[in-house]
Amino acid sequence: MIRKAESTDLGAMEQLYNEAHDVEEAGPVTTGWIRSIYPTRATAQDALDRGDLFVMEKEGHLVGAAIINQIQVDVYSTAPWKNQAPDDEIL
Repeated sequence: MIRKAESTDLGAMEQLYNEAHDVEEAGPVTTGWIRSIYPTRATAQDALDRGDLFVMEKEGHLVGAAIINQIQVDVYSTAPWKNQAPDDEIL
């Protein structure tokens, strides 16, 4: 189930982020995330405060999270996307 996140989800989200950082640092995948920079609990808190933080639950456990909004990080705005779109048409 996908739903809007609640403040009680922040601890589990932080754990998910830490697990993703562990995998990144071990080398099997590359996301470009950097521990203590992105994503962090503060990243999740900011998104929760804006109302654009969502989580995925499976059997009562948090298994994923997403920030869904139209805020485009600077580095994404200069990427060579296959389909170009104005800021108000991106998520």
